[in-house]
Amino acid sequence: MVVWPSERIDEKPESGTLPEELVARIDALLTRYPNKRAALIPALHECQGYFGYVSGETGLALANYLELAPSHVVDTISFYYMLRIEPVGRYHIEICQTLSCALLEADHLADYLVEKLGIGFGEVTADKKFSLGKVECIGACEQAPAMLVNNELYGNLNRKRIDEILETLE
Repeated sequence: MVVWPSERIDEKPESGTLPEELVARIDALLTRYPNKRAALIPALHECQGYFGYVSGETGLALANYLELAPSHVVDTISFYYMLRIEPVGRYHIEICQTLSCALLEADHLADYLVEKLGIGFGEVTADKKFSLGKVECIGACEQAPAMLVNNELYGNLNRKRIDEILETLE
């Protein structure tokens, strides 16, 4: 039996099936891979793009659709940090925590974001606009300290730059 963490599901696949639009996207992916298992990660990204995260029910529906063991889907989701099982804000901010960023005081900038947004890491603002996460290397050491906002890179951060970025998102 697969056990998923507690969920806040806004939209669920009905009866363990995926929405037709999502199935069409996944079917298009399947044409580019040698088998269904090879398409799992891109299919999970499609599910996340559609729902904003991959709920337990979505993961199980995908496993069923791809004819994979549910445990394989669970293992894949739990391994890759970019796959989320909980809803995030419209703007999901992830602060790099690796050595290059840490040496340039990313932890102080992370504290600043917590204070500024009024939420902790792993939390979402009440208006569902922002969420915060920590992430390991994002491959931008030359721009440290760096962060991602909805997978878009922002580097050479300081408090003023963070304020400017947040203003463009509001």
